[in-house]
Amino acid sequence: MIHTAEMRWFVEGGLPPGVLRWFEGLGPVPERQPPRTDYYIQSADAGLNVKLREGRVEVKRRIGSGVVMPCCNGSTGMLEHWVKWGFVVGHGEDVAGSSSWVAVEKHRSMLRLEVDSQGEATFVLPSRDWMKIDCLCTVELSRIKKEKVEWWSLCFEAFGHEKSLEKALLAVLESVLGVPDAPRLGLEHTMGYAEWLTLA
Repeated sequence: MIHTAEMRWFVEGGLPPGVLRWFEGLGPVPERQPPRTDYYIQSADAGLNVKLREGRVEVKRRIGSGVVMPCCNGSTGMLEHWVKWGFVVGHGEDVAGSSSWVAVEKHRSMLRLEVDSQGEATFVLPSRDWMKIDCLCTVELSRIKKEKVEWWSLCFEAFGHEKSLEKALLAVLESVLGVPDAPRLGLEHTMGYAEWLTLA
């Protein structure tokens, strides 16, 4: 079981070139992950997220309610704490085309930052084994598509000791959104995947 702190925004439409230039100019070359399709169970509960990803079911439950947080560049986001766990499904499980699952196509780029005990955030170089970092925050920029409609998403997610997650997330938000040309995102765009699925 993994505890995380997250702040995520979804915006309908194609990814603006200016947002891509900002993201690619932040630090090391972002890790471009292979395109994939994840399948979600659509739920009226915005605090429950069930996803099938490459043969593995991942379940996330929000702890409490989110907290509205202003960011340094004028953005406003919902800071949420989650607990998640997962398990591998049996061979032959195929949900493509099932009415119970919603397909979401994803093209993701990712940066990783380490947050030290003083709250200083530094980018993690690709050559480093980030799995061994005690307090890690990812910054993920994604192009996503549901039922042929394009969206883009920006997510900050902190991993590590439960008590330090919020501090780490806020440190990375200040570091990453505090640079020129960072996108300014409003409260109407901030939500988790479970809530977004009901709107998209």
